[in-house]
Amino acid sequence: GINAEYGHWAMDKVRSSRETDEAIADAIFKRAGSSDSISYAAVANEAKTYGRTELAIKLLDYEPRSAEQVPALMRMNRFTNAIQKAIESGDMDLVHTVIVTMETKETQREFINTLKDYPIASAWYAKWCSLTNTQKLHDHFYTQDNFEASALLSIKELELNTQTDSKIQRLESINRHFVDGSKEFESALTKQQIALLKRQVALQPKVSDIIGLTLNATISLLIQRALLGDADSVRREFKIADKKFWWLKVRALAETRNWPELEKFSKSKKSPIGYSPFCKKLVLITTTRLRL
Repeated sequence: GINAEYGHWAMDKVRSSRETDEAIADAIFKRAGSSDSISYAAVANEAKTYGRTELAIKLLDYEPRSAEQVPALMRMNRFTNAIQKAIESGDMDLVHTVIVTMETKETQREFINTLKDYPIASAWYAKWCSLTNTQKLHDHFYTQDNFEASALLSIKELELNTQTDSKIQRLESINRHFVDGSKEFESALTKQQIALLKRQVALQPKVSDIIGLTLNATISLLIQRALLGDADSVRREFKIADKKFWWLKVRALAETRNWPELEKFSKSKKSPIGYSPFCKKLVLITTTRLRL
């Protein structure tokens, strides 16, 4: 247990000695040792009271109880020391306490820089924000230059969003994250999705159930609803290859049994996919009708 004699002696030493901070800390440690026979946190608090903050910091280095050491460092606004000691202790509740205190006590720049220096603290803060405040999580990823994580978070939120206008705004935000993170391929895909959703919004008065479909499904639905001009316009806008478009159109026309249009399409120009698909679709659908 704590030895009262050591404690009183150390307090007197702090109050009266004119030695250097390092000399006083060394003298106290040589006499009391590294055991729990003395509360270095209490002695450090006394040193702080007498205006000897650096001595207090040195004494806290000898404190074996992190539950006393870390709060004492926080009371002295030594948050870098506090987060380091909390992480070393392995007590994540203590790490959490330091992070929450830092966020309210430090400037935003100081807080950001501290988290950058301690990845474990940064990861814990991200986890906490994901449970309590996703906007804070967005801000955190942004300040840590973690653009890919920002984009993935926005994608996750997008899945929960049912409002089209809001989806477009979220996709535009996702694209900015990809651009900032130099993710050119991902950015190109996102921009295509934004353009497709905007085109679907324009087509919605004609086709009420078109919102949210893939590009292929959008073209197929337009063909099935006999909106062939719109289907061709979408093909041109999104630069759909001839072979793919012909496959989509043959399948959609056959599924809706639009034989006149299918025949007309087959004669419109030389088929880039041959004529076997036309025959196969015709045979398949005819066989299905006979079975029914």
